[in-house]
Amino acid sequence: MASAGIDLSAFTNIPALPPPKGVTSNFINPESRAKEARAAIYLCLSLMVISVLLRIYARMGVSRSFGADGYFCIVAAMSVIAWSSLIITIVGDPLGPHSWNVPVSKITVRFLKTVLINLCLHPVAAIFVKTTILLLYL
Repeated sequence: MASAGIDLSAFTNIPALPPPKGVTSNFINPESRAKEARAAIYLCLSLMVISVLLRIYARMGVSRSFGADGYFCIVAAMSVIAWSSLIITIVGDPLGPHSWNVPVSKITVRFLKTVLINLCLHPVAAIFVKTTILLLYL
């Protein structure tokens, strides 16, 4: 395995983090929480989308008034969907197993870029969600 002229085979037996005392790294079929994480994300996103759609229906169909809180709610939903989608792409490889069961060779440039984008997108999504709640309160 080579990336940008660097031989990564030397890093396939080194864990991303040192294991706790008494624990040995397991790079072959380690225990993972990736399925549970994906299930939680899919469930929460489904509930959020249903709630946003019901909110839009109630505002536009029932009360016939759509204010700034409605627009911020839509933008917040889109930003949370984008943020969650990026997380789903890295859950399982290498996220999911404990860090001491992940070889350093799995920490790729793509993974680091995705993590960086997630770190930048999370506060944006949080700002829109909090602003929506504040506007709803007003």
